[in-house]
Amino acid sequence: LIHEKGGPLDEKTRWLIKVALSTECEYQHALRTHILKALKSGCTKEEIEHVMLLVAPTGGFPKMMEGLLVLRSIMEESK
Repeated sequence: LIHEKGGPLDEKTRWLIKVALSTECEYQHALRTHILKALKSGCTKEEIEHVMLLVAPTGGFPKMMEGLLVLRSIMEESK
């Protein structure tokens, strides 16, 4: 599948894009899944936060904040 293999984008970049899209669309289940897969693929918390911050100018501050809260929840659970 193209979202798992192939194409010029590496795995980390693909998952970061999916995190940004899920944040923008406010798909909570998908966002949670995409964050976990991004972390598994080697993305750092800071990289994930960055793509969420990039959502704010286009998607709006509330969507970005909701995404950051989901990320915070995941990071707290993993402690």
